[in-house]
Amino acid sequence: RGRGGWRVIQGEPQGAGARAGGGAAQEQKAEEEEGEQEEGQQEEGEEVQKVQKVQKKQQEAQPLLVQQRQRQQQQQREVESPWTRQAPPQQQPSQPPRDLREGLRRSLDEGPGLKKQQPLGQGQGQGQGRGQRQGNGMGQHLQQHQQQQQQQQRGVRDGGEEFRGVALAIFREAGLLRQFGIRDERALRFLERVRRQYSDKPYHSELHAQDVLASAHCLISQVRAQGHGPISHLDVLALYVAALGHDAGHFGLNNAYLKNSDHTLHRQKPRGSLEHFHADIIAAIVDDAEDGLTVCLPTGVRASFVDKVRSIVLSTDMAAHAGLMANFSEWVDGMVSNPPSPSSTLSDGDDVDDAYTDRGASSASPPGRGLRLGVYSLDEGQEEVTVATVELRGGRGGHGHAEEAGALERGTGSGRSWGWKLNETQRNSLLEMTMKCADLANLLQELPAADFWGERIMEENLAQGARERAEGIAVTTTANRSEAEAGYFNHQAGFLEHVVLPMFDKYTTMFTPGQFADAVLETAGQNLAAWKRQQAQQLAAAAARRHTLGGAPGGAP
Repeated sequence: RGRGGWRVIQGEPQGAGARAGGGAAQEQKAEEEEGEQEEGQQEEGEEVQKVQKVQKKQQEAQPLLVQQRQRQQQQQREVESPWTRQAPPQQQPSQPPRDLREGLRRSLDEGPGLKKQQPLGQGQGQGQGRGQRQGNGMGQHLQQHQQQQQQQQRGVRDGGEEFRGVALAIFREAGLLRQFGIRDERALRFLERVRRQYSDKPYHSELHAQDVLASAHCLISQVRAQGHGPISHLDVLALYVAALGHDAGHFGLNNAYLKNSDHTLHRQKPRGSLEHFHADIIAAIVDDAEDGLTVCLPTGVRASFVDKVRSIVLSTDMAAHAGLMANFSEWVDGMVSNPPSPSSTLSDGDDVDDAYTDRGASSASPPGRGLRLGVYSLDEGQEEVTVATVELRGGRGGHGHAEEAGALERGTGSGRSWGWKLNETQRNSLLEMTMKCADLANLLQELPAADFWGERIMEENLAQGARERAEGIAVTTTANRSEAEAGYFNHQAGFLEHVVLPMFDKYTTMFTPGQFADAVLETAGQNLAAWKRQQAQQLAAAAARRHTLGGAPGGAP
């Protein structure tokens, strides 16, 4: 107090000396707090660095974890999918073609005028001209395909359940798996290998292959039920394999394009270029040691079996249609003109399976069973294939030969009916004609289904026409949608009336007479009448428009 200069700081008296000492203590305390703060910051920095190191390690390990997880998922899928097999790890070539189709795409689309590869159907006509396509040839494509299949892991792509399921059910219903001891796992691997050869083209797709197999099964089952042949299980297997692979590797262009563009496939095989290409693909797959089917056959028949598959596939070449049809009609008419005799018909003592003993139940459908062409489907949650029946109506619409049918309808009571006894050449001709009928059977399906397929082939033709016009080569099919739609009904009616219907009439009258032939030919007659009627309406509407516009009667619509 007073002159002593005392002051009260936090309730305690302090003098000048005390004030001096207190100042030093505060400085020391501040320094200690500052040091502690620096130590805290240092420790905090170390913690941050530790966290960052851990995060960095986690980021570095993340791809490895993802890869490990993907490997685990792949292994799990392979365990769950019986048709897959894990191949031993091998050195993979740099960017090999995925299959023959990919190799062919490269030969078509690579060229000095292209900056970027594009699959067929995309960017058509961009800088491409005659002479720009480069390819290695059919043999090298096959070699690349076989090496690729040996080196890649045998995994199954997503999808394809219906294709595999329907095909497997048809093989099983025909007794082929049991007859040749083909396990489901091998059959499914084979079917997947075949399915992979088809692209997403509108018409020539795996759905078309599935449809043709169903039609072939329907037709040959009727033939066997009538007792014609003998048609062995080996014949049926060759037919079904050919049906599945008859368009394998198709890229949406026809033989006319290959010829006019001087394509590699045309130079290799000027006649039936595409058909030889398809035959090479399916022959390589069916003869593959790992996934093929020939390993299940006796050694002595394997080579002839593959040759038979090739021959059936080659019969789908429409350029050879007239010759095949003339040969078929010649020997069929010769048999019809001669009355049946024991030497020309099968009897119960004849072996219907040639060198094989039928180890399974008969798979042939009874005569007159209402099978419809190309309607096999596998319902959800169902393991067995279902076959829709057709409503059988009398009459053939004027397209049948009743006298021929009457001469052949015999022995349809209990037991197997007796049919024509055919030699090997005739049996092969019958198999080829069965394949041709199955390939074109979509025109004899119910009208909505027939139009479904007709519109799809029109889309492929439009794409080819656009490509031909862009490349400056001969245009074999229009690229104008209005023109294509204007001629659609006329094209469908003409092709059915002059090509498909005569073939089916001859085939069904001879080998599948009765209610089945009636139903098939009646549907054909209904489709023909509908397309002709729609064509007439289309022409009338076009004439009315021309009249309204004051155009000349012969002018374009």
